[in-house]
Amino acid sequence: MAIFAGAAAYLLLNHDHLFDTAPAAQLPISVSVEETLSLEDFRSFQQDLAAKLEAVRLAAADQQADLRRLAEQMSALAAKLDTLQSAAAAAPVRPPVVAMSKRPVPPKKPASTISVGGAPLPPQNRQ
Repeated sequence: MAIFAGAAAYLLLNHDHLFDTAPAAQLPISVSVEETLSLEDFRSFQQDLAAKLEAVRLAAADQQADLRRLAEQMSALAAKLDTLQSAAAAAPVRPPVVAMSKRPVPPKKPASTISVGGAPLPPQNRQ
């Protein structure tokens, strides 16, 4: 994320210099003896080239706007993530909740009769 932010910052700060065009006097001109163009053909070529350059400039401006929008979204998401992480770190840890059974368990019947204080028990027949 830091690399993306650094690249975005570089593009935002240096966008004017990325698409500078050199003046016509500084461009190298090579003219072949074999090729001759009419002035009308040259003007047509020049207009086509200017239109293509303008389209590239507009596409670059659109990409730059998209890049700014994405950088803003990344910043907002990073801030939300920091907020959630700090809230999660500050939240107390709750003990796990043990679920209660829905029906009470009936008491087990003893294997033999037991006197709980009262009359004596009748003798049992064991076979």
